[in-house]
Amino acid sequence: MSYTALPEFPADIATESLRVVDYELIENGDEKEMNMLWEAATTLGFWYLMNHGLEQMVEKMFDMGEETLSLTMEEKMGHEQESPFGFMNEFHSYKTISFDPSEIELVNIAKDDVISWPKQVRSRCAYPSDIYERMDSNVAPFVRMSTKISEKILNVFDSKLGLPEGFLNRLHSAQEPSASEARTIKVPKNLPAGKASI
Repeated sequence: MSYTALPEFPADIATESLRVVDYELIENGDEKEMNMLWEAATTLGFWYLMNHGLEQMVEKMFDMGEETLSLTMEEKMGHEQESPFGFMNEFHSYKTISFDPSEIELVNIAKDDVISWPKQVRSRCAYPSDIYERMDSNVAPFVRMSTKISEKILNVFDSKLGLPEGFLNRLHSAQEPSASEARTIKVPKNLPAGKASI
């Protein structure tokens, strides 16, 4: 997959530096890194995560998304969302951006469908066939690893909050219905000058 260079960030917009947290250190119980995660979570509420092992999986997800969103509109509309999951065009959440929202397409894959694969439990409509073809090789490994990383971070928060181990993860049990999803978004390529990119 090729990436288009992003335009220079406007100098007149305020920015905030985010902490870079090393997941590998957290996984190995490094107290300093867990403190850095906690500080990031309780101040800005955002952080960059490095050494999480998802890099190659992300590339495969981009490949899957590119293939899915390159289908003809007729093929994609056969998998149109009847719930929060499936294909959608005209993504209304982005109406503030200066291009037509009908130019935006996305496909949402329910975490619950991935976890229960090959059984489909959440989406009321079928996904495009290339998603099913890549479920074992691309989608499921990415979602499972992402879930594992999230669980580890929640365990750190349990400790910092003085909660019993696993408390926050029990509130996000894989056995309970979830609104979580793996999403791929397609936006117009080479936007004219002055238009935002997502």
